[in-house]
Amino acid sequence: MLSKSQFIQRARMMDEACRQWCDLIEECRERADGQGFTEFYHEICDQKYEEYTENPSIYGFDMPKRSLPLTRGGSLHSFELDRWSEPDENHRVKHIGMADAKETFDKLKTHLEAHGLLPDEYFSFSGRYEGLTGELPEFEEALCIPNFGSSEGIYLDISLACRDSEGKRYFQPFATGKTLGETADDYFRMFRIAAECSLMLNGRGFSYERNNVDIVLTEKEAAAVANSVELDLCGYFEPETEALLSSALEKFAGAPCTAIQTITCHGRDDYSVWNVEIPSDMFRSIVREAAEKIGTLEELMSGMDTTSGCEMRLLTRMKDGRFAFFTIPERMNALRDYGTQGSSTRGDKEQIMAEIFTDWEPAEEPEDELDR
Repeated sequence: MLSKSQFIQRARMMDEACRQWCDLIEECRERADGQGFTEFYHEICDQKYEEYTENPSIYGFDMPKRSLPLTRGGSLHSFELDRWSEPDENHRVKHIGMADAKETFDKLKTHLEAHGLLPDEYFSFSGRYEGLTGELPEFEEALCIPNFGSSEGIYLDISLACRDSEGKRYFQPFATGKTLGETADDYFRMFRIAAECSLMLNGRGFSYERNNVDIVLTEKEAAAVANSVELDLCGYFEPETEALLSSALEKFAGAPCTAIQTITCHGRDDYSVWNVEIPSDMFRSIVREAAEKIGTLEELMSGMDTTSGCEMRLLTRMKDGRFAFFTIPERMNALRDYGTQGSSTRGDKEQIMAEIFTDWEPAEEPEDELDR
């Protein structure tokens, strides 16, 4: 349970007190000068904190944080925000206005809640403090932008880009969301929420097809699911099912990797072979970008040049039994990021050739890449 000071901050009691004070300002004109607000603010804080201590669940502050839950595929229907007249005799319609601003915010908040996308600190209608009442303005686009706060947390600011009577662009604040988290995961999640808000507000009634299923797991959860899928793969499945499980396993386990082998020439008859796994995308980039040499293993090793220092090459085996050497691009820094991984052996040419032929089979590059 939160302390009173923590509750006042988390529940944004100053905003709540201001809202209640201003709601009755027309009926109580003496409130216009602000006299008595301090006492009123403390009364509201005491009242709300008492409600919280009696039933903490109504505020949800003490509920455990959850990862983004499963969001299923299917059509995503954006909000219809434009109001149109009934068709006339020529089947023409006129634009007669926009949806109510507060009702639109409420719909958006409900939508986020239904999909497990509500920011965990708050999501509030900032338009009420900026004179946005009644209908929405005829905005050009809704800008949904997450940013780190100046003191804490990550904010999602939603504003509407509009034009005034002179055609000058201005931005109408609409909604604000916040999380107290400050990790990269929290930042990515706020961008995911921003994307959902942008689709719902900018789609103007359009339906978007979505086929993927979103799920965010902790590292331990992903490992547990990956182990389960891997065990399932030990049994028999139809080829299509096995392919789907293998694809899922790659996603749970992180970026798919490819086992590779590199050869480095350190000097005259002085070589080393390194067996390691690197991301598959990196392996494909090496094969696409680097100039290749093809021949027998002895020919390739004998042709290595050490005049400018140690020379490293990635080694692949072709379908016809020959080998191919690929230069590793400079931007990959000789794969030093993986220097503590894998295993290596150093020796003369005969020793290294024996190691390659008997101990490990190099990665085979698809024929279409080598043909290219």
